[in-house]
Amino acid sequence: MSSLVLRFKEYFSNWRGFHTAVSEVSSEEGSLAASSHAGGLGFDYLNVRVGDLVDGRAVTEILHQSNNALIFMNYEGVRYFYRGVSLRTKVLIYKLESLMHEGGIKFRGAHKFVLDDYRVSILRIILSADSSRVEVEDDLFQPLLHFIDNKPKVEYVFENNPRFVVFLSEMNEVSYQLRSSAEFSAKALSEFRRLKAMGHASLSGRQVEAFNYSIASGLISALREPDDVEGCFSMARNYLDKALSNRVGIHLAFSVFGVLVLVLVVLGGVYFSLSTSLTQNLNMLLAGVSGGMIGAAISVLQRSKDVRAVVFDSHGLLVLQAITRLGLGCCFGVIAIIASKAGFFFEMFVGDHKKMFLLAVVAGFSERIMPEFIERVIEEK
Repeated sequence: MSSLVLRFKEYFSNWRGFHTAVSEVSSEEGSLAASSHAGGLGFDYLNVRVGDLVDGRAVTEILHQSNNALIFMNYEGVRYFYRGVSLRTKVLIYKLESLMHEGGIKFRGAHKFVLDDYRVSILRIILSADSSRVEVEDDLFQPLLHFIDNKPKVEYVFENNPRFVVFLSEMNEVSYQLRSSAEFSAKALSEFRRLKAMGHASLSGRQVEAFNYSIASGLISALREPDDVEGCFSMARNYLDKALSNRVGIHLAFSVFGVLVLVLVVLGGVYFSLSTSLTQNLNMLLAGVSGGMIGAAISVLQRSKDVRAVVFDSHGLLVLQAITRLGLGCCFGVIAIIASKAGFFFEMFVGDHKKMFLLAVVAGFSERIMPEFIERVIEEK
């Protein structure tokens, strides 16, 4: 309770400033009448019905009704009137509105539906206690204080209207608040939560920021046009697919390039250490391995731009598949050189190291030349 008292002392230096602050809250939010001065003395609260015009606006729902107080909903939100209440009741209402103002600043209006629920619940208790001449408990405002203190701050509001709010919290997550969930498509909300979970699990850094804007735009469109949920979220879905594919492609390219450089360095070391003019077979083997690997690397890198990643797929598995493709390229290069020397095909390349190396590159690049050659040899045998 002491923290609550400190908040009020800090916020209100005197009674006049206190009343002015509450008036500012009322005019800023446009969703309540703070006291009976706002027109609450001219009619009988008990005679108000849904559909009646009160203060120029139609009543959509009556939340509390008594001789001295009226709390109701219109298309703008929660409004209320009161009269003939005690000074302590007025002070409690002013304290409530100061907390509403604090929450409005922190949340930028994003949690207005929840704050309205707190406002209505606390007002009912305060006004009912005044009518019954019952003392209000000191911890009346603690649930509201807990909500304001523990909810993350809102950084940006994408859309704020009487039916829903879409906003970005300080946790860098897009969230929403609905006046009534029954008014909106469950499919739209389900698709939003699915894409949001995939995006935060798969993206990072600036990619998340860009994704947040696209998914917020999609959610707003889906809440307005529930008949085209797929179309509303297409931009967010395409961005997620493209970002994942780009990241996997880059990861794949760096991995293949690293393995290629490492193997070529090892083969170069073997060549300069062991190769002589007398080791022709070793030279052919090195040419086949290096040429086949270079050809396979060219093939993998050329196709990396067309990689289509799926959320939650293992990137390590894709890299392993690419490295396996490099290994196959080495094998194809060696087989191509041996087959050429044996007279099975491309006999004109035999004896020329440069041509043999190019043959190994072609064999490593193509995924069909050597498998088809092997199949043909098997069929002939």
